[in-house]
Amino acid sequence: MHTTFGSCPARGATGTPQRGAHYYTFGEEGEARLTRWLEEHASFACRATEDLIAEDVETQLIQLVTPPLNLTKWGNPLKQRMREARKAMEVRAAEFQRGLLSEG
Repeated sequence: MHTTFGSCPARGATGTPQRGAHYYTFGEEGEARLTRWLEEHASFACRATEDLIAEDVETQLIQLVTPPLNLTKWGNPLKQRMREARKAMEVRAAEFQRGLLSEG
C-alpha cells in the first residue's frame, strides 16, 4: 500500500482525512502502474533509536536521496513544475467532484 499526493484530499489538505473529504485517484490502471513503479524504485527502512530525532533523520535522508516528489528539505529543481502539476490535479479533482468531468 502506498500514499501519494494524488490520494490526498482534493483541497490539498494534509494530515488526518476529514469526514466528507474528496480524494483524487489515478484510476485503477494508473494506480497499478504507480504501485509497480514504487515496487521497482522506492525503498523503505526503519530504525529504532533513542538518540536521533525523526525529523532530523528524515531531513538527512531527503538531502541524501533527493526524491523528486519531495518539494521541501532539498533544492528540488522541479519544485515549481511539481507545484503547478499538483494545483492542476487539485482543480481537475474539484471539477470531477462537481460533475464537470468524466473519469478518464
